[in-house]
Amino acid sequence: IAIFQLQGFLFFGTASELQERVSRRLLLTGIPPLRFVLLDFRLVPRIDATAMLSFARLLQLAEERDITLVFTQLAPPIEEQLARGLLGGGQGERVRIFPSLDHGLEWCENALLAELPALEARAPWVLDPQMMAVLADFEQQRFAPGDYLIRQGDEPSDLFLIEEGQVTAQIEA
Repeated sequence: IAIFQLQGFLFFGTASELQERVSRRLLLTGIPPLRFVLLDFRLVPRIDATAMLSFARLLQLAEERDITLVFTQLAPPIEEQLARGLLGGGQGERVRIFPSLDHGLEWCENALLAELPALEARAPWVLDPQMMAVLADFEQQRFAPGDYLIRQGDEPSDLFLIEEGQVTAQIEA
């Protein structure tokens, strides 16, 4: 996953530089191949119409290299501009849009994890006797989707070991 936190007004020159940086990253050897390019627009107020040419080239590169472009925190006018000029009115197979960097990154991580062999196919966990003694004092609990384990502002009093499922940490405004 390559993450680019963009800032300022994007025009042809800055978008072209972004395209070049992604291309250079694709040429690097000795590291895992790039699967996701995450573009965070949190600090981008507007983009120039000429920047769309660079984004179109970036999308073409993504299609050629089996990469997904992940756009996060787009201002509504930018999202409309990208939808009209790049995506044909919606998200394509190679493009995903999320409301925040955290949501986009979580989606990328989950996509990568989904490709790993199932845990059941791996060797079972082997814990030493001391760890088994510690775990004997734990109480097993089950939570429904959307339940809170800990609420913001609560005094810490518990330790959770997640055996199965997914937990999201969220700071609430």
